[in-house]
Amino acid sequence: MAGIEREVANMAGIESIGVHIPRYRLARTVIASMWGGHGKGGERSVANYDEDAVTMAVTAAEQCLHGVDRSSIDMVILASTTLPYAEKQCAAIVAEALDLPTKIDTLDVASSLRAGTQALRVGLNALASGARRVLVVVADLRKSEAGSRTEPEMGDGAVAVLLGPDSVVDLRNLSSEYDTTMNRWRLQGDDFVRQGDERFTSKILFQDGVAAAIKQALSGAGLTPAQIQRIAVSGSDHRASVAAAIAGGFKAAAVTGEAVYAKAGHCGAATGLLNLVAGLEQAAAGETVLLANYGDGTDVLLATAKSAQPIGSPLTAALTNGRPLQYAHFLRFKNLVETESVYPYTSEISIWRDAKYLMRLHGPRCNNCGAIQYPPRRICYKCKTKDQFTEVQLAKQGKLFTYTVEHLFPSPDNRLITGVVDLADGARLFTQITDTEPEEMQIGMDLRLTFRVLHKGGGFYQYFWKAIRQ
Repeated sequence: MAGIEREVANMAGIESIGVHIPRYRLARTVIASMWGGHGKGGERSVANYDEDAVTMAVTAAEQCLHGVDRSSIDMVILASTTLPYAEKQCAAIVAEALDLPTKIDTLDVASSLRAGTQALRVGLNALASGARRVLVVVADLRKSEAGSRTEPEMGDGAVAVLLGPDSVVDLRNLSSEYDTTMNRWRLQGDDFVRQGDERFTSKILFQDGVAAAIKQALSGAGLTPAQIQRIAVSGSDHRASVAAAIAGGFKAAAVTGEAVYAKAGHCGAATGLLNLVAGLEQAAAGETVLLANYGDGTDVLLATAKSAQPIGSPLTAALTNGRPLQYAHFLRFKNLVETESVYPYTSEISIWRDAKYLMRLHGPRCNNCGAIQYPPRRICYKCKTKDQFTEVQLAKQGKLFTYTVEHLFPSPDNRLITGVVDLADGARLFTQITDTEPEEMQIGMDLRLTFRVLHKGGGFYQYFWKAIRQ
């Protein structure tokens, strides 16, 4: 029975992929100039102060689900080592922001850099058990101590994978093994990742462990490295990935993900999948990409492209959409320095009451004249009809009607931009504008909505849709 189930699971695969790499990038030479030494080239991605694992997951998933019938999704799995809540399911928040039905399965997978591939394995098993489609989202934004060796290596990012029967990439589980040896870890309450002896962890645990897992997985599947066109490995940097792949029998030229490390860095649990995406973007029809994802053990999966460049180029687009960040802003965004605090009021009751308007971004549309009201009201502002509305989801694109730049409100960005956005469906939305500089603001500019943290009043996270320059 187990063998039959495994074969059924292997028939499913990837239908679409979405990638989110935060816009802000910190050059590694800037970090080196702050602390001395010779910095490596390239840059690391930095999440804005209003981003977290949930918001990055939603952004990647929105791209992944473009044009997809969302009522066909039966499960959402969120994988991350940096979930904003220690006790509250975050996958459910992602599902609600994506306007998915409430009667679906939701699951958080956490605590390990192998969480992303563990989530994929659970998703494939769910499909084998009868689920129609499973959305797997992996997002991470780990913190490093200022001036530490890991500061320039780490980055922030997210990737979303829709698993289903109409796959453009076949996905197979080859092997999975766990390892309890201390490599990298964080205790409850720790802000920063701890690491064991670097020579031991990089050579014995990572390189040798991954190489052994690759050889065992290929042997079990009756494959050789010569039959695999590309390999994605989740090393601490590209050099480490190459070393592990070579030890596993592959040539250096077959290793993918160099651009991920050069322009984003090691993005926690999302790294392995981002490197897989890098390989699939280059794949021809019938070519394969082996994924060896390390973290308290190693998962090995095999992806086979059904056509040339089956997923398009979401990673390339995300990596080229960066803008430089000053080191002082980096420290503020990562909460590495104390800043002026604000104490906004909210309540769990108001969050519950207005969830469909705040999280799902629904609004009433007048049955008489078609005008969409936001925020909701009982009397149509246009034709004055009372209580004659149909609830709809607001458009996520629009144009800037007016705006203001506030320099007095305490903000890690030293200013707060708010504006009125005329959405494509005719609704008008007042919201904050993020990832955009004041000098870029122009009346009539194209904007899109992005899911972000609004504040943390009341001891919990308040999310809402902000606007960002297209």
